[in-house]
Amino acid sequence: GRVADAERLLLKALEIDSRHADTLCAYALLLEQDRHDISGAETLYRRALDACPDHVGAMYQYGMMLDDKGKDDAAEMLYRRVLQLRPVHCDCCCRWGLLLDRDALARAHTDRQTDRQTDRQTDLVWDCVGVNQGG
Repeated sequence: GRVADAERLLLKALEIDSRHADTLCAYALLLEQDRHDISGAETLYRRALDACPDHVGAMYQYGMMLDDKGKDDAAEMLYRRVLQLRPVHCDCCCRWGLLLDRDALARAHTDRQTDRQTDRQTDLVWDCVGVNQGG
């Protein structure tokens, strides 16, 4: 099929230039999304960044993969670097914002669990995100 054809072409391109960051990034994305080979994708993202440390596409894609795996600190580091290099990277701004929101909500949840005192504002936040905390 089309994925197999794309994979063949990417492998052929990597035979010609094994350090071509765009090709490494494209193949990593194929492994991640179509083959569900997260380990292989991670290796290729790292190779792309080794070949071209300022490759925004590789940083962003790798950051999203780490974010999806729950590796928030590593993902945030990559998102920050992307935005240093390309401050108007809208997709990265959105992903980073979602990551920060998720972290803030998790901290609020932890605080709420350990300190049963709540205020009206926290209750409104939990109501907005549809989380039923009970009494």
